[in-house]
Amino acid sequence: MPAGTYTNLALAEQLLDALDTLSGLHPGFRPAHAKGLMCSGTFTPSPEAAKLTRAPHAGKPSTPVTVRYSDSTGVPTIPDNDPQRSGPRGIAVRFHLADHAHTDIVAHSTNGFPVRTGEEFLEFLRAAAAFGGASPSCWSPCTASCCGPSLPGRVAGTDPAAGEGPGAAGRGRRLAAPFIWQCN
Repeated sequence: MPAGTYTNLALAEQLLDALDTLSGLHPGFRPAHAKGLMCSGTFTPSPEAAKLTRAPHAGKPSTPVTVRYSDSTGVPTIPDNDPQRSGPRGIAVRFHLADHAHTDIVAHSTNGFPVRTGEEFLEFLRAAAAFGGASPSCWSPCTASCCGPSLPGRVAGTDPAAGEGPGAAGRGRRLAAPFIWQCN
């Protein structure tokens, strides 16, 4: 979306400033979910999928997709295998339906999100910075994890060992019946 179509550009700029305060500046990287892996592939629904949804990609034999897996912080140098600093994980899927027509799914590996609005998220980020979360090496905006005590109201993460979250379903494996993903 071009910047001219945002309904609250001032809020967007304040959010970016707050994320930069928490993660530091990393030119060439996103302010959140800075580290990620981009894949292209094909989504192939099972024959039962069209009975469950009206989503256009469920009624086609296959649909090209772009998928981005990511760590949540704005710090691109955190190791992926560091459980205290790299999560929660994110996934964004774009179903390419036709020229200039697509469906997007954006999700992360926590059960919910700590706030409901952009204004509340800005307040949340500022509180995290005041609480001591302004350590660029460990800030996680989705869980408010600050490499130590959690902020009040922290959203609990999912447990890959229990079959939840990104550790439970790697690239090219079944994520949720009746859909099968293939990453090229």
